[in-house]
This record gives sequence, structure tokens and C-alpha cells, in this order.
Amino acid sequence: MLIAIFRGPGTEDIVSTIVNLYNESGDHNEITVISPGSLIEKYGEQHSAINIKDEDVYGYAEVSNWLENNIDNIKKKGRSVGWYRQQYIKLAFIWGAGKKYFVQDGDTIFSPIFLRNLSSEENILLTTKEKPEIYNNGCRIMGIEKIYKKSFIANGGIFDAVNYKKIAIDIKDWYIFSLNNIFNESINYDFSEYQINGNLILNNRLVQRVHQVKIFRRMDLLVNNIDSEVSKNIILDSLNHYDAISFERKHKRSNCHKLAARLMYSLKLSW
Repeated sequence: MLIAIFRGPGTEDIVSTIVNLYNESGDHNEITVISPGSLIEKYGEQHSAINIKDEDVYGYAEVSNWLENNIDNIKKKGRSVGWYRQQYIKLAFIWGAGKKYFVQDGDTIFSPIFLRNLSSEENILLTTKEKPEIYNNGCRIMGIEKIYKKSFIANGGIFDAVNYKKIAIDIKDWYIFSLNNIFNESINYDFSEYQINGNLILNNRLVQRVHQVKIFRRMDLLVNNIDSEVSKNIILDSLNHYDAISFERKHKRSNCHKLAARLMYSLKLSW
């Protein structure tokens, strides 16, 4: 399987763990890690993987400049330049690669067994994270015709370049045009590359079945030192109960959140 991992600030150790875990599975995965150039300069390239700089992804500079020039509109939507840029990088990487990849966030570790059993021809990943209406509003504005009332925001999924070639002759122009339309709309919306991808796949009828992903998103709340490297034993034990685990280190970390996380994890429920 071709796997693309998108590494951002604060995920360096997690990405290294992901690559090692996937390589040790013996599944002959080809792993590509896409990172900001500044991270590569600071931490070096990820070993045992193909390394690509964000800045080398098609249209990066033009989209970054456009986002910077529209900072006021972005702030009105309660988002940041980085939020839109990181989503563009994923979509543009797939569009430019011209292939089918399992795309995932750099803070999320999927079970190698789960990936092994995932059929890229048939599966689409579903979650119960949030009601998808506001994300689907963004999909409508981006020109996707049929919208499905499911959440595809699983921090990973099969991305096929064929779907993006059908909707965008030029991914950069499509993205900027879509954001222009979004900024001019007054409806409540949010933006997710995974929701876009799920709807695109189902519009093209390439999927015969779906898979509900059991994911625990706040593993970071279960470790004492948020910046310390998590032991491999803890990760492997967690993946015996979940399809995927995430370390969302930049999210809220109150005592109430920690208690809730421990309760949900003890019950082995998604959260």
C-alpha cells in the first residue's frame, strides 16, 4: 500500500513511531512523509521513508500567498492560514502524484492489521466524530454534487487522484476559487479534506462498502508528559482495542478532559 503521512510541528516523534511500526509489520508499504521544510532542517528527514517538503507540493507558494492576502476573511471564519494550507497540501499532493494513497495525519497511528485488511477498492472510512452538516456545506460550495449525511473525518482514508482529476483541471485554481466562494457565503460551514474525499469517492461510486473506524483521538490525555515519547508497548496495547489512536497535543487538556478520557478509554469506547 502507498501511504502518505503529513508531518506537522509537534508530531515528529509520533511520525517516527508510525513509520517504524508500519515498516515492522512486514506489509511492504511504501511510505512518503510530507513535512514543512523548516521541520526537515531542524529534525532531519524521516528515515525509511520518502521525504517531500510541503513547499515542493504543486501550487504551495501561490496558495500560501493567496491565503496570507485573505487573512481577514480567514479570521472571520475562525480559522488560520495554516488550517487551510495543510488541507490544500494533502489534496494537491494526491492530485499531483496521480496515484491512490492511504492519506493520514501525522498525529494518528493506525493499526497495521487494520491497514492490512483495508481494501483500497472497496472501503471508505466512517466515524461518529461530529455531525457532518457543516462540513458538507463546504463540500457543496466546492462543487461536489451529491452529499452524504455521514462523517468521513477519520484522520485517514484512501485518496485516489482519479477523483480529483475529474473535479479539478488545476487543483490550485479549484481550491482558490472554492475558498473565494466560501468566504462570500454566510452559511455555517467548516472544512475537512476527509469529508471532501469521502463525498468525492461516493459520487464516483467506487466504493461498495464502508468501515466504521474505532478511534481514540485523545491518547495525549492519558500520558503524564505531553512532550515525551510514548512507549511502544502502550501504543501496541491500545491498537489491540482501537483501529487508530491520535495524540492531539494542541487541544484542551483540563482535568475534566483527562478524567473523561480515562473513563472512555477504560470502557474501550471511541472518543
